[in-house]
Amino acid sequence: RRRFELLLCADVLAMETIPCLVECQALLALLASKPGARAWISFACQSEARLNSGEALVEAVDLIEERDPGPDHQVQAIGINCTAPRHVRPLLEAIRARIAPTRRLLLYPNSGESWDSASCTWCDDPDGEELAPLVHGLACTAAASGETTFGLVGGCCRVLPKHIAQLRQLLDNTKH
Repeated sequence: RRRFELLLCADVLAMETIPCLVECQALLALLASKPGARAWISFACQSEARLNSGEALVEAVDLIEERDPGPDHQVQAIGINCTAPRHVRPLLEAIRARIAPTRRLLLYPNSGESWDSASCTWCDDPDGEELAPLVHGLACTAAASGETTFGLVGGCCRVLPKHIAQLRQLLDNTKH
């Protein structure tokens, strides 16, 4: 609560890497205590449907929609961060299917790499997708649908400047 109070001077609070329903509930309660506060909430997920806690992502999205209805949302955007790229497509589809069209989407996945403690190195995800083309494609699909738009796209853990530069170039070359 103290940190929340200190950050209220910001235009929009980034409430990110939320791993479980109870944390989502706590953040929604804090927001409700300050009606003028605005935020985005992004979730960290372990699979194509589950938060890191193992709970269903859709339960968290439904909770936000239930507790923050109406056209002037405190939670202005909902999305995914710090999640392997191979999981994000179905996660975003689940969010898009459940949120009000006045809310925006967020997507800033991690690189998908995993830590190998035996060799003390990061290992590529053999089933992973390239981050920049994936994020770009999802943003274009959302823009083309006209239903929901992205409020933010980018990268999280182990996403390097070169990945963001590639994403920027793809976005700059897109005519929307």
